[in-house]
Amino acid sequence: MSVESALRDGNGPGFELIETMRWEPGSGFLRFERHLARLYASAAELGFACDPERIGEVLSNTVNGHGIALRVR
Repeated sequence: MSVESALRDGNGPGFELIETMRWEPGSGFLRFERHLARLYASAAELGFACDPERIGEVLSNTVNGHGIALRVR
């Protein structure tokens, strides 16, 4: 399951909110707080449900065990 599908909340087909982040081993997600702030603001403006715990859990599970830099959506 991709991180995109794991975070969809069923707001309707064809309309999605996407935030792309870079993850690096040893550093984690670059500018993570800025990405989350933009994601939460966009979700609120567009009426999307946004669960911070679920987002953190899905992102953590997605990058766990990877030894290379990743682009995560």
